Formats: sequence, C-alpha cells, structure tokens
Amino acid sequence: MAAPGGIELAAGAPATGVPVGGAPAPCRWSSGLCDCFADCGLCCVTCWCPCITFGRVAEIVDQGATSCGVSGALYALLCHFTCCHWVYSCAYRTKLRAQFGLPDTPCCDCCVHLCCQPCALCQEHRELSARGYDPVLGWDYNAPRGAPLIAPAPSQPAPPPAPAPQATPPPVPATGIPVGVGGLPAFDTSTHQWSTGLCDCFDDFGLCCLTLWCPCVTFGRVAEIVDRGATSCGTGGALYVLLAFFTGCPWIYSCTHRTKMRAQFGLPALPCGDCCVHCCCDLCALCQEHRELKARGYEPALGWDLNAQKAARAAISNASPRAGRSPRLRPAIEMSSYPDKPSEPATGIPVGGLPGGSQWSTGLFDCFDDCGLCCLTWWCPCVTFGRVAEIVDRGATSCGTGGALYALLACFTGCQWVYSCTYRAKMRAQFGLPDVPCCDCLVHFCCEPCALCQQYRELKARGFDPVLGWDLNAQRAAAGAAMNPPAAQGMGR
Repeated sequence: MAAPGGIELAAGAPATGVPVGGAPAPCRWSSGLCDCFADCGLCCVTCWCPCITFGRVAEIVDQGATSCGVSGALYALLCHFTCCHWVYSCAYRTKLRAQFGLPDTPCCDCCVHLCCQPCALCQEHRELSARGYDPVLGWDYNAPRGAPLIAPAPSQPAPPPAPAPQATPPPVPATGIPVGVGGLPAFDTSTHQWSTGLCDCFDDFGLCCLTLWCPCVTFGRVAEIVDRGATSCGTGGALYVLLAFFTGCPWIYSCTHRTKMRAQFGLPALPCGDCCVHCCCDLCALCQEHRELKARGYEPALGWDLNAQKAARAAISNASPRAGRSPRLRPAIEMSSYPDKPSEPATGIPVGGLPGGSQWSTGLFDCFDDCGLCCLTWWCPCVTFGRVAEIVDRGATSCGTGGALYALLACFTGCQWVYSCTYRAKMRAQFGLPDVPCCDCLVHFCCEPCALCQQYRELKARGFDPVLGWDLNAQRAAAGAAMNPPAAQGMGR
C-alpha cells in the first residue's frame, strides 16, 4: 500500500502517524482550528475536562513516554495554581507539528493555545484520529513496540502480495495487551462484560475498606496496570492525592483510566458515561476496576513488571524443555533457579519463585544499625524514600520524582505516609515479606522514619545499593552474571 509521498507501507501495518523518512504529504492540518463541532462529543469533553483531551494527545505525541493520566493531572495542577497550562500544552502542539510537518497556522503555537486552548486541543485530537490513531487507547495499543511499520525502501521493488491464508496469522485471543510482548497472559474477552457490578463492593471487603480510607492506593495500582508500567503506582497515587487536596476533582484523573481500560478490554460503558460514574461514585468505580483486573489474571499489588514476569514464567514452563529462552529473561531465570549460588549477585526481583527466606533481614526499630541512614532519614526522609521507590519501581519512578512528590505531600497535606506505604506493600509482595508488626498503613502512619530505614536496609541486604539507582544496580548485576557464563550454562543444562 502506498502512502502519500511514495512511502510503501507493509500490508496490514497499523498507521502510526509518525513520519519515517520525511514528513507526510500534504503538509497541512486535516481540519481547521475552529472546526470543533466536527466532533461534538470531543468538543464537550474538551470544554468541560480539557485535561482529558490533552492527556490523550500527549501520550500519542510522546509515543508512550508520558501517560495520559500523568499528563492530564499535571495539566490540571498547572491550571489550578498558575493558569499557565497553555505553556505546557503548546509544547506538544509544536512537537506534533514537527513530527507531521504541519504549518503553524493561523499563528504561532503559543498564541493559538493562549487565545483558544480548547479549539487547539480539539484540532490536535482530530489530527491524530485522521492519521489512524485512536487516542483513547493510548500509545501501546495504537503502535505496538517492535511491530514492523514500514516495508523496504521505495527504491526496492515491492514484494508480491502473499495469499491471504499465509499472510494472516492464526487467531490470537484478545488480551488487552498488544500481542508481541512475550509471555503476557491471554484472556477471553468475548463476553465484553464487566466481571462484577459497579456496586458489588463487598465482594472484596478488604479492598472496599482500603479504597474507602485510601482511594489513592487502589487508583495507583489500577493506573500502573492499565498504563503498562508507564505510570507507577506511587506516582499515580500521589497525583491523585494532590488533585483531591487542591482541586477536589480527582475523579477527572481516575476516569481517564476507566475509559482506557474499557477500550483495552472491550468493556461496555454505563449509560451515564465514565466521567459521571467517577464523579458520582469514584470509590465504587475504583473497586470495580481493581476487581476486573484481578478477574483477568493480574495481581495489581505486584505492579506491571512482576505481573509480566509471572506470565512470562508461565509461558516458559509450558514450553518444550529445549525451547529457547528470551535473552532478556535468561539471566534472571538462571539466577533464581539456583538461589544458593554465591557467585551471582542478588537482584531483589523474584523470578521463578520468591527469594529464600520470607522474613525481614532487620527489625522495624533497628534504626541504629546504620546511624548514617538514620540521620539522613530523620532530616530528609524524602531522599531515603526516593531511593527506595526507584528500586522497588525498577526505574519507572526516579529517585528525584519520588522524593519531590513525597515532599509536596508532606508540605501540603501531611499525609505523605499514604504515598510511602504503597511502596512497602509492593516491596513485600515482591519479596514475600510478612506485614509485621501490623499492616503497612499503620506502620508508616505511626513510625514513618523507622519504616523507611527498614525498607532501605532490606534492599541493601538483598544486594542493592540504593544510592546508585535502578539502572546502575541492574548493570552491576548483569556484569556479575557475565563473569561466570560457563558455570551458569552448565547448571542450566
């Protein structure tokens, strides 16, 4: 299939809207700035909740590096505190124009967003739709990473079309996760119905209580799974708290993930729409979404990465014994298969089973085992927390981002413990640790510095150096594994 400008597209390849080999022709907008009523539904959403439209545009333009929810929440906070949200959004218009070779009409991007922000957002959303995107689905579902989007260069003759039975792959069950990401669970969504009702909150009484007292925790877990790890549980939950505290409208943030989740799994919308569901009963909606993910095989408390690892291990265990393993997973699998092997560094990530020993390496009140850490955490707990968060989130949240959100919550709400306790729960799920001496929320509420110190010491006991951050710890583990390939291969056989 030939695209404008002579670029050959692979048969059946999804449109990406991202120019490869030059800007697409013609270089003009598919609709005008004031053609808002060309899509009345989009016009209404943007008029009442522009952060939703902006978040969807931002995720596509950033190719998944920014999630819809995080961008929309930042937009709402900028609007509430500075009224200069247009400075944020105009940067994405400039980026979109650069990607597609579009003109800066009728004037420069800053002026367009300053003078007519809703019209500009609608135009950008329509442009993405015209170029083959469905912004509601997010980046990953529009252009799965690694999918072949472009055929050989135009100078090469196009290959003859293959017969339909050979070109079409065998049917794959709908998963809500792009096929091609190895080892992820496949779920049957043929019924296209929610597994539980909106008001079935007492089907999981523990979840109901958690959501009633700390809805940000439930939301953060849902957001991480729906965004496939692009948004961490802690970051999503912290933004939810800030929006609730400063604007009273956290439902605008959470409803975007309900819409995205419905699009992923083909679930029906209630007659009143996602915005109304979250506006009228945000807690019930969050519980329903959490239950839906569990019914589809996820464990939201583990986060995205560990759910993906669990599915990958299940796929490998069902494969033939001599089937090749993914290069990305091989070192972790071999290390976890022989946990007593002293020459290989501990990764702190359970692959193939929880690490040996399900007890904390130190007690909650053993703060003076590391006096330097104790002093740091007493004076600057955000630093200790940020380092712990980066390791537990496996780099999805940086130390600086986690620490900054912690400081903001401490300064403006005094409830930073709600944010930090989510990481204790996630860390316990990763390492199979018990919730002693009491539940995570109470531990952080009653003795926040001691809890942070204990978690930091636990990571060090498991082979991490939290000061280095996730990437350098991963590189160090990979280098240690590469130094002993013969022994690893021999035992692997």
